[in-house]
Amino acid sequence: ADAQAKFETAKKMFNPWYGGPLLTPSPHNLPPGLFNTQPYLFFTWNYGHFTEARKSESIPTLFTVNTQIPLQIGLLKWLDCEVNIQGFYNHQSGKSSVNFGDTAFELGFQLLREKAYQPALRLTVTESFPTGKYQHLDAHKNGIDGVGKGAYSTIFTLAAGKVVWWLSTHPMAFRASFSYTASTSPTVKDFNVYGGGYETDGTVKIGNSLAADLGIEYSFTKYWVFAIDLVYNYQSQSTFSGHPGVNLNGTPAS
Repeated sequence: ADAQAKFETAKKMFNPWYGGPLLTPSPHNLPPGLFNTQPYLFFTWNYGHFTEARKSESIPTLFTVNTQIPLQIGLLKWLDCEVNIQGFYNHQSGKSSVNFGDTAFELGFQLLREKAYQPALRLTVTESFPTGKYQHLDAHKNGIDGVGKGAYSTIFTLAAGKVVWWLSTHPMAFRASFSYTASTSPTVKDFNVYGGGYETDGTVKIGNSLAADLGIEYSFTKYWVFAIDLVYNYQSQSTFSGHPGVNLNGTPAS
């Protein structure tokens, strides 16, 4: 009777087509000799922000279309690489801009492979190159044409993941990642993504940052999956040194 019950439960199980959550990275390398591209198209409406006092304030709606095209190649059983290129379309208050974003190159190292009771574990080292526009912005576009950091950033990420079959007849997938980012100090002129104004000329020291992501997926059927990302970010203070410049009205720029 016990064996028959387990058999009936097993017949209800299925192999889901997990697409993965959008933010928590995968803990799996691409097998050697294979090539994969998985484009994304993000539509974002931003209609408010929080002040330093954590009070919500409305802003003119900012509409963003961000396309990302990652190109991944498997090199060895324990090593793969990926290049991620992206572009942005921003629209706010009747003004718009189209620009390329920063470009990232990544090496992935497979530390553990997933087994029945063992999660997959992967270490990645990513270098972000400042190919996106970040300075000499249009003074009348309120910064929407700034899409890059202007800095070289190195990101270390440790990602783990496991598909869980034994808790219910609906498989679940769990991912978790921890990352640390360190950036160079870009020189900024005029209006830029960090602020600035006319005749701004100085250097921004970008604070290092930590991030922790948790991705959870629950399979309703083979084709339909509920997915959620829970993200925590911390960044130390960034500082500016140099000539701040002035705003359109002649006041000192921030």
